Amino acid sequence: LSTTVTVDCAAIWSYNARNTAQECFSECLLVEGSKTFFISDEPNNGPAPECALNDCLQCDEEASGELFRRIAGRTRRRSGLLSSIAHPCDQLVDIEQETCPETSALDDEW
Repeated sequence: LSTTVTVDCAAIWSYNARNTAQECFSECLLVEGSKTFFISDEPNNGPAPECALNDCLQCDEEASGELFRRIAGRTRRRSGLLSSIAHPCDQLVDIEQETCPETSALDDEW
């Protein structure tokens, strides 16, 4: 299985990562002496029912999210794909996805 993206798609993903790293450095990284750590121990969301984004994800949303969504076109949320980040239900699209449309079972010979 191979997945490819267009040059423009790769460019917006790259911009998003660079911009978030620049704008959200203090929210997403921890510097101890000469070592820098990505803050990965922090849960993506706070407790229900608010499920507020952690500081890093909230900063990413504010610093890069709007432009990314405008240019990227297809995102996980717009595609109805769930992730480990909880979002309000009204931000998710409920899409019925048909895997392998117009296919039939293989013969026993395969």
